This record gives sequence, structure tokens and C-alpha cells, in this order.
Amino acid sequence: MLVTLAIGCRPAHTPARQVATDTSAAVQPPQPVDAHVTPLVSAPAPTIGAFDVTGYFFPDSAFILEGQKLNWIEVVGRAASLRFESAANENVFGDAPCPTAIISRDTLDLTCPSTIMGQVRIAGTFLDKRGGYDTLPDVNENTVVMRAQISVRSRTGAVVTRTLRFRFWIGD
Repeated sequence: MLVTLAIGCRPAHTPARQVATDTSAAVQPPQPVDAHVTPLVSAPAPTIGAFDVTGYFFPDSAFILEGQKLNWIEVVGRAASLRFESAANENVFGDAPCPTAIISRDTLDLTCPSTIMGQVRIAGTFLDKRGGYDTLPDVNENTVVMRAQISVRSRTGAVVTRTLRFRFWIGD
């Protein structure tokens, strides 16, 4: 949601006021703005209230390393974990906590030191800054809400980095 502000607009039919020569003198009240005036400045939505993105974030494309696939990122409040599954058998899976999690209106930054893939770092940016995705009628399991760079230092020492987009799902 964008909040628009009209700054410095005065409808043409409103007479100009005389301006005091002493700028420290009386302050002029704001001029009325007609509905037909085009706003000059757009400001982002206010950041009042909690930012909640509790749910699951699924990569838009597969991320497979050494036979393991990143299945999803789970966020609950200010905590996060990763779910992996075997690329060969989806019934073989495991979870890994991300003890270092920074979650804000702009950022999902996770460090997961011990996963089946190795050490994982996710540096994400929320594309939809509203949060509360589970309550928004225009967000469904096909809506991309985040872009993130995934960096993995595998158990063999190789570093793999890839940028992925993520879709949101609230879960069961």
C-alpha cells in the first residue's frame, strides 16, 4: 500500500496568500487540496505494527547440491529453518535450524552452519514489503514474494552461489 502526499499544491481557484517577509513570523496553515490534484510525492506504506512472514518459502526453481535439494525455508516468528530432501528419493528428508536469523520488512538473512549440504547462507530481500502474506487475498502459492542469494560451502569445501526467487505458502 502506498500513501501519497501532495506537497506544495494549491488549487488554481484558491487565491494566493500574502507571505510574511519575516520567516520567523506566523506559520501559514496548509492549503486545501482538491481531489483532482495529482500527488507529487509517493511514500512507502508506514511501518506501523509487526512484520510477520510466518510460513513456508519455496524456491521457484530447484536448488540441488551433492544429491540434496533445498525444499523450503520455514519461518516462525523470528526463527527459521531449512528443509532438504534427497534428489533421488523425496521420502528422505531432513531439517536444519538457522540460529542466526535476521527478519525485517526488507530482509531475510539466515546463517545455517550445519546442514546436509554444508554451511548455508541466505541473503534475501522481500519483494512484497507488506508481510502478513497469509492474510492478503492477492498472495497465493504462486506469488513470488522474495528474491535471495543462496551460498553454500559444501562439505568438500566448494562454494556454490545462486540467486533464486521464492513463493509463499502458509502451510497446513
